[in-house]
Amino acid sequence: MPLAGKITRFIWSRLLIIAGVCVGLSLCASAAEKPRVLHSLKPLQLISNGLAPEQLDNRLLLLSHQDAHSYSLRFSDMRKLRQADLFIWLGPDFEHYLSKPLRSQQPAVLDFAYLQRASQLLPDTKADEQTHIWLNPGIIAKLVPLLAAAISQIAPEERVALSERARGFAAELEALDMALARQLHAYRGQGVISDHKGLEVFLRHYGLRHSGSLETANHGSVSLKKAVSLNRELELGNARCIALTDPHNMADAQQIFAGHRKRIVVTDLFGRHAQSYTELMTQLAKQLSGCLQD
Repeated sequence: MPLAGKITRFIWSRLLIIAGVCVGLSLCASAAEKPRVLHSLKPLQLISNGLAPEQLDNRLLLLSHQDAHSYSLRFSDMRKLRQADLFIWLGPDFEHYLSKPLRSQQPAVLDFAYLQRASQLLPDTKADEQTHIWLNPGIIAKLVPLLAAAISQIAPEERVALSERARGFAAELEALDMALARQLHAYRGQGVISDHKGLEVFLRHYGLRHSGSLETANHGSVSLKKAVSLNRELELGNARCIALTDPHNMADAQQIFAGHRKRIVVTDLFGRHAQSYTELMTQLAKQLSGCLQD
């Protein structure tokens, strides 16, 4: 079967549950209401806003500052899940805390990481790229048409508009990807130390190097051995920038790298302050460029 046919069959087989859930649980929006789409993280909400700014009621489950790996859902969060026509998340590899609630609530679900793997449009990617997928706009551009096809299952009257908007939005993201590549080209091969390993997805995509992470398995303090190793990266010139995703880590970073001339930048990895996906990615590139420049 041709690739296009496989993708079409995948979309329909994966998302027929949406129609069934809507009918069985009476969750579909009335003709006078916009379909309600709930997102686990703000970057995913920004992507949906870019695809369908007028057609959907796009809402957010998690505030950006909350820990997406181990957050405990509140009663109000469960109510949001029940009221959603479609829930979009990254998947169980990243958001473990949602697996059980999603089984009990049984909302219609779109899993970004699964969509990426099953689409067959992209080569095999590393696990961190699947779970931090929004940090690669090139991949997002390729997935936008499939996202539009999924959303059209809860908004069939908007199918044509969504399809047309998907083509335009994908083109916008491809142009954004090329613009960011040109902007960061001068820093290719240069190293960055960060407090969040997910930033490596963005760095790798644009030819930069992740020289080490302040992140620990249990979110505790960096060991003396690791601190020595990270400082060595600065001494050897393998790292020129320290990029933080949490401003609360600034004091620790300054202490770990005391005695070194260093540039530290706080990046907005989760789009806390971004009003669009384009703004999120543009600001991230600007923040890293400013930190790496001479």
